Amino acid sequence: MLKAILLSSFMLLQAGGSERVDLRAISWRVSDENDKILKTTKKQDVELLIFEITSGDGKSLSEWKSDYLKEFPTANADLSDIDFLHKIFTVGEFRFVDLDSDGIYELVASLDNTGRAFYNTIKVIRKRGGGLESQGITSWNPKDYSSSLSERKCVPLPKRRLSVNGASVSVQQ
Repeated sequence: MLKAILLSSFMLLQAGGSERVDLRAISWRVSDENDKILKTTKKQDVELLIFEITSGDGKSLSEWKSDYLKEFPTANADLSDIDFLHKIFTVGEFRFVDLDSDGIYELVASLDNTGRAFYNTIKVIRKRGGGLESQGITSWNPKDYSSSLSERKCVPLPKRRLSVNGASVSVQQ
């Protein structure tokens, strides 16, 4: 019990006056203990994790923003780090789901990088070994995935209509 309490307190970090779940610190294994921790995950935690994985340069958001402001000094200088991140992308829905039934959760999140609330990218993040892997799926105007993710444990991909030599064909993406 003491181990669980210490682990839980280790994974909650103070970030700007609010608690933040450090998603890198937990195993993502399917368990009651991890379920409780993952349910406290806020959208901001997911956005920061996705930024850290996809930025590719190993810099924190604050460092990235500072470098950007050196190049463009008047652009967005008064924004907080998270508001600055929202100029790059925002997360719509997210859920931790064991997609491949291997006992380890994957993070599935919808992203908008247009600023118009078009969540056309689905990010799937897996924890493998000591690191995190990211895969993106791009779609046009996806609908609400939350019920499908919680019931079927799969990512439904929307159908698209394609025109091939004048004939309309429905294709699963």
